[in-house]
Amino acid sequence: MIDLNTLRQKLGLSETPDTRTVSLRALTHDGRLATEHHLFMPLPRCQGSIPDFINQAISKGCQAMLVDHAMVQSLRHVPEHFLLIVPDFYQALSMIYPLFYGSLPTHRVAITGTDGKTSVAHILHQLWNLTNKPNASIGTIGLFSSPALTPPFAMHDGMTTQPQPILYHALSWYKDHGVDHAVFEASSHALAQERLNPLRVPVAIFTNFAQDHLDYHGNLYAYWQAKWRLFTHSMIDGPAFALISNTIPLFTHDQKRIKSNVSVIRYGQDTGAVSGADNATYRIISRSFNSQQVLFDVMGHQWKSEIPLIGGFQIHNVLAAILAFVCTGGTLDELIPVLPNLTPVLGRMEHVAQYNGAHIYVDYSHTPQGIEMALRALRPSTPGQLGIVFGCGGDRDALKRPLMGQAAQKYSDWVVVTDDNPRREDPADIRQHILVGCPDAQSISPRSAALAHAISRLKPGDALLVAGKGHETTQTIGHHVLEHSDHAWIQSYCEKTQ
Repeated sequence: MIDLNTLRQKLGLSETPDTRTVSLRALTHDGRLATEHHLFMPLPRCQGSIPDFINQAISKGCQAMLVDHAMVQSLRHVPEHFLLIVPDFYQALSMIYPLFYGSLPTHRVAITGTDGKTSVAHILHQLWNLTNKPNASIGTIGLFSSPALTPPFAMHDGMTTQPQPILYHALSWYKDHGVDHAVFEASSHALAQERLNPLRVPVAIFTNFAQDHLDYHGNLYAYWQAKWRLFTHSMIDGPAFALISNTIPLFTHDQKRIKSNVSVIRYGQDTGAVSGADNATYRIISRSFNSQQVLFDVMGHQWKSEIPLIGGFQIHNVLAAILAFVCTGGTLDELIPVLPNLTPVLGRMEHVAQYNGAHIYVDYSHTPQGIEMALRALRPSTPGQLGIVFGCGGDRDALKRPLMGQAAQKYSDWVVVTDDNPRREDPADIRQHILVGCPDAQSISPRSAALAHAISRLKPGDALLVAGKGHETTQTIGHHVLEHSDHAWIQSYCEKTQ
């Protein structure tokens, strides 16, 4: 807790004739959450009207708001003693957050990318667990840490990147309880809105880049710029590492924007390149329906490991996690023996059932590239036919729908298009958008009927990919949120019908 006058002094602001006693206990960037004990700090890059956000906060009883000189021009209706007016908003944030939240874990890893963020985060979390390093993972599928730790706060369900106050609070709480390793996902929305500021990390990962979220960013260039902010605005000033997939082309002008203290390490599949930058690679030696034998070459060290995960892209994710493990103080000697103990990430290329001699997998892939990678990963271990069931979310990037259809038709033997989370859109319209790219596909609704049809046509040696929802346990149709888990539904159906 800090009183308003003390905060003014810490920020170097002149005193005001304000005689109020305002005790501030927490920070928020959301006017809807502000109370009399919050310092409200409207983010300049968030979509919407700053005056509207301020009015929301005032209506909730908030009496202290941080703004800069540009914002204050539109806030003449707000009592001056409510405002802490600073010349540099983000510099002020870097001073304020440490006042409210204590120290953070030393080893912090942030992950961005179109696909793979959750998988890399969870694999790294497993590696830390398997080598007895207290840690926390914060991301799309929730909060993971030692079972002995029960945080006294709630995460926003389904959010890739938590709001700054929640993220800071979580990291600070974990540090106070002996956790010095933490990983979190950094979405393009959070980066574009500067929602990570003033947090800085010593290790950042860029998993891949493909079309997504154009409904928000407008075009691929703006989407790229948002992702790249992690490496230009969110790295610490000391020794730091940027781990970037070798599937991502880097241009000279992008590389020049990375600070000189940041070491760039490229990683990915061994393509035979001799470039010194490609110093962390893998080569898959053999595959089965639930594991792969892999040759790793990391910083001059080579070894073979049995990895109980499916698909080359999962090995790509494992390699990113290996590098992050090493860059956060771990050693290969302690890591290599535990790699065969990895387990699939919930809803990420997860083998969920066998039916009539066929294998069924659930995956969160919801982009054209994600569909392609998942199907190509299953093809080598599928002697029979490979089918896919998927849909697309409503109120999201509509341009990717036919592209997902194209990928599904190109890399599978048969396609069933169904409903994902249609939200406020007509599910039939969404399916028609997808069918433009896969005109030979069947369109079946609801999702349960599509799953039943797809499973019933499986023969020995076949494989089925159920894509899009992954770990999710609900389906949003209109204003209704219905219970639905692909994982649970498939297992129940297979048990009843076999």
